[in-house]
Amino acid sequence: MHSFGSAKLRVCSRCKNTVEPLAPFKPVAPFWSRLPDILRFPLRDGQWVRLLSWMFAVVVLRGAGELGLRSGPIGFVFGLPLFVAYYGMLTTYFFRVIDRAEDGDFDVPYWPEFNGLNFSMAWPIVQFGVVLVASFWPWSLIVLGILMASGGNVEAAVQVLESWPLIALQGVAISLSFCLIPMSLLILGVTKSLRRSMNPVFVIRHITKIPKSYFLATGILFLMLAAYSLVILLIWGLVAISPIQLYLVLLIGMYPIDGLVQVYFLMIAGHLLGYMAYQERFELAWWSKYADPLVLDIDGKRVRMGPALFESPEI
Repeated sequence: MHSFGSAKLRVCSRCKNTVEPLAPFKPVAPFWSRLPDILRFPLRDGQWVRLLSWMFAVVVLRGAGELGLRSGPIGFVFGLPLFVAYYGMLTTYFFRVIDRAEDGDFDVPYWPEFNGLNFSMAWPIVQFGVVLVASFWPWSLIVLGILMASGGNVEAAVQVLESWPLIALQGVAISLSFCLIPMSLLILGVTKSLRRSMNPVFVIRHITKIPKSYFLATGILFLMLAAYSLVILLIWGLVAISPIQLYLVLLIGMYPIDGLVQVYFLMIAGHLLGYMAYQERFELAWWSKYADPLVLDIDGKRVRMGPALFESPEI
């Protein structure tokens, strides 16, 4: 490797030409064979300390924020920034985990940093919400179509939508919408483009490039979401049925536990999506270095870079 100021170039010792590192083109283990490691991702390299610090943030930001939102106009003014700060940090960190894993860096990223309470903290929440809502366009098309066919008569449209054939059709459309959400969030986390993540053609085209990996990852995500929802239900169910003497103690104690489960789930989900994108980087071809692999001269033969190159026993 030769250095020119702050720039570093890799140079072939034989021909003195610049070379491209082979590491980005090597295949990685599929995510389904690394599920135990992915589930342990938030605890890697002693990161449990960071999770404990997040529990403190939950009590201060989310707990105080929600208390303020329920305390009238003055409390709302003071509670809303804290509430936004909590979910802004959580959403930004989710996208940061996706972005780092998609780039081939599987270390746990640092927490997001913000310069004061400003719109930059709310923007990730807005993006996340807009993508979730926009992913339900299949169901929206059915509703709008029935409404237009009914001449704008809302009552007539509702009656048609409540018929069994339309209920079944809406069920299919809603299931399809849920299947679009992981790819939309993945695109948003990697490209930072709200327009692309809301583009149904762009989203569906990339799903069809990696159907096996994508639907397997989506199934795993929904299983984890079901487990997460069950845990949260048990946590707050315990608070709801507790005696009045213990209610306040449990309420305060459950906030950090709830937040810990929340960030743990989002870290696993983000890492799984990002790792899947890195695993399928040649199929997705979001970056030019993967879309147009290099051509190498190996023993007089021109060989295109990519996973197939490393599957050869000669390499």
